[in-house]
Amino acid sequence: MEEKLQQSERYFRSLIEDSSDAIAIMDGDITMRYFSPSFENMLGYKPEDRVGKNPLELVHPDDMARVAETFTDLIQTLCIMMRLS
Repeated sequence: MEEKLQQSERYFRSLIEDSSDAIAIMDGDITMRYFSPSFENMLGYKPEDRVGKNPLELVHPDDMARVAETFTDLIQTLCIMMRLS
C-alpha cells in the first residue's frame, strides 16, 4: 500500500512539475505555497522567490479591482462546488 501511495505521488508530482501550464497553490489567506516550474517561464519570477507572498503584489494598481472581482468569483464558485460534493 505504501509503495502504491509513493507511485501515485510521483505520478502526480511529475504531471505538475512537467506541465507547460503554470500551476499554483495558495492557502486561505492568499499566501502562495507552491508554483510549478513553468511559472518562471511564463512570468519571469522564480517560484522560490514568490512562495510565501501574496500574488496580488504582482497586480498593477489599475487592474486591482478586476483581479479582486475575479478572485471573489473564483472563491464563491469553489465554495459552491465544495457544498455540492
